[in-house]
Amino acid sequence: MTRRIRIHGKQRTTINEERLTQALLLIAAELHEACSENGTGGVA
Repeated sequence: MTRRIRIHGKQRTTINEERLTQALLLIAAELHEACSENGTGGVA
């Protein structure tokens, strides 16, 4: 039982990390587009 719980915990953390990285990439892309539209050269 303990092994299964630990394995599930690791899988959940990896999935959460993947979702966080995807969200950060989307936010970075949106910030880059907004800055490029403002004419700041893509620098946040």
